[in-house]
Amino acid sequence: MSVKSIADLNREANAYPFNPVISFSKWVYACQTLLRESRVYEAEDSIDSQERVYVLNMRFADLVVNKLRDHPEFSKHKLQYDKLFAQLPGAINKSEQIKKKLEQASKDAIESEPLEPREPRRALKLI
Repeated sequence: MSVKSIADLNREANAYPFNPVISFSKWVYACQTLLRESRVYEAEDSIDSQERVYVLNMRFADLVVNKLRDHPEFSKHKLQYDKLFAQLPGAINKSEQIKKKLEQASKDAIESEPLEPREPRRALKLI
């Protein structure tokens, strides 16, 4: 079992093309879809699904906090944005809970890995 690092998951969460030419409403729909998908994966209890929940929630958070506020249509869609923003604490809290689980799973995986056998060291002759 290979658990991805939180840094790798954060990179994955932020690796998406944001294009301000795409309408604000489509980005709102994308945010809603991220949260819906997150809930589906959350029902599964595997490391892979937990990693996916983390990535989806962090991507949602990035869109809401960092991208949508700078969208050219932001002022016309403040109400839609406020509804998304209201869901932000839940997404972040869920990510924090999952982060702890993933860090523990990573630690457990490292501790359970068998050590590779080493060849015995040979004594050096000094003369």
